[in-house]
Amino acid sequence: MKNKISESSGKLKDKAYIEEAPTGLYDAFGGGDISTKVINGFIEEHEKLNLNSDGVSMAIEKFNNDNKEVLDNINNPENISAISDPDKKFKDLQTSSPAPTGKLIGGLIIEVKFDVEDDGNVTLEINREYADKGDKGGVVLAEKSEVRELLTRTLRLINENIKFKAKQEKVQETFNKFSISVEKAINKVEDEKKQKILRKLMKATYKINSKMPTVYTEYSNLNVKLARAVISYAALCLKNYK
Repeated sequence: MKNKISESSGKLKDKAYIEEAPTGLYDAFGGGDISTKVINGFIEEHEKLNLNSDGVSMAIEKFNNDNKEVLDNINNPENISAISDPDKKFKDLQTSSPAPTGKLIGGLIIEVKFDVEDDGNVTLEINREYADKGDKGGVVLAEKSEVRELLTRTLRLINENIKFKAKQEKVQETFNKFSISVEKAINKVEDEKKQKILRKLMKATYKINSKMPTVYTEYSNLNVKLARAVISYAALCLKNYK
């Protein structure tokens, strides 16, 4: 689609506005007039699911920031016993969850929650709500440069999501590789209370990371839906070029 847009004249015919939005675009972007500004707003909310250049999702980014010391020591299990204040870190896990998203494609708002129990077991909750779509409006068509920018941002979004998957798989491989060594390192801790807390902390950390593929799949599916809607808008614009 990006190539077709590039090869087109990029100039609109006399008609630059469609009075009634196609149902597919209305379902994707909601009521009111659908324009590049509106669509860019949706793309921006999806970009927030990928908070940095590596495409790390909102949930795993917050988790990694809160637990950097724990994750760094995974790579050298002999340092596990040196983790500072593991009790506080475990309690922080129990009270820390990402904020709800903004309005995503289809008006969806997502809240990811990790319910960390006292024994270190973890339950993942993904709560979904839908914003009111409002009354159907029209479609403001755009010329080539604006449409190309929409497609470029959307493609970047998909690529970042793929990077997140690769990064998450690497984190999980690290956990699996060192799981036995971590357990042995914890067993060497003489303070029984700290040993117990470290075991719960490492268990919860492992459990949360093991559930991240579910979060990835959720975000990935939404980004694909967004991409399809952006392509539909681009195709509508292309159809109305000279």
